[in-house]
Amino acid sequence: MKKHFDIFKLEDMILHPQEYAKAKKPLAAVVFDDGYRDFIDYAMPVLSELNTKASMYIITDAASKGIPPWTYILDYTFLHSGKLKVDYDLSALPQELQVSGWNNTNERIAYGKILKPVLKSFSHTERNEFLNQVSDSFNDVNLPSDLFMTWKDIKEVFENGIEIGSHTVSHPLLGTISDETILKTELRDSGLEIEKNIGKFPLAISYPVGSYNDKVKLLSQAAGYSMGLAVNQRSYDSDVHDRFAIPRIELYNEGMFKTKMRIKEVIFKINHLLGRSA
Repeated sequence: MKKHFDIFKLEDMILHPQEYAKAKKPLAAVVFDDGYRDFIDYAMPVLSELNTKASMYIITDAASKGIPPWTYILDYTFLHSGKLKVDYDLSALPQELQVSGWNNTNERIAYGKILKPVLKSFSHTERNEFLNQVSDSFNDVNLPSDLFMTWKDIKEVFENGIEIGSHTVSHPLLGTISDETILKTELRDSGLEIEKNIGKFPLAISYPVGSYNDKVKLLSQAAGYSMGLAVNQRSYDSDVHDRFAIPRIELYNEGMFKTKMRIKEVIFKINHLLGRSA
């Protein structure tokens, strides 16, 4: 990326665009979500070596209590359980996913991968109720500890030039929450917890799984944020995009060729033409 882009902190570029107008290369920002501890082990050394700034958006319950986001818990559960049969209510699922057992571990893992995107379409309440049933049924799984940076770790990376933003309290899909009290808690309380621990209220809220709507944007602004980050797999255009719906290009654990195609938006354009999500 450094060969082809001038890389600066996202927050600086959004709030002070005039200072970057004379950049010789296209502008880019490197951002991370969640606050996993491996950021310190793998990302920080590379960022330091290349003298590159970045931003990290923290799930405050993960930092304070070590609680992973539900997406991680679901993946880990289906990967590590020893059970091949479940006894929870399947009626909320599409017919093809109303499966109560599997022949082997590989079938169970494959089912979990299909289940996760379906749960993203549930309402906040429906999803939590279903996830509680999954947790009760797969009671042989113990989640790993020390997955996330502590507040001490977060303060240190902040003092080393990493911008710290919010990724909510508990990583819900904000656009699926109808209860305004819950939304305000997820948005405002996460920002206040970050302020308490690093001394600065965050500039940005990163919407978990890129889920937001007009209410989420309004409440994010009211909570004190200066911008809201979506996903959408597009480059940001200040003349087109709302500052509370800034698109980002999400990168995965893929080969370099496909990664470059994502950065250049080639994959987005292909998926758009085919009517598929990223």
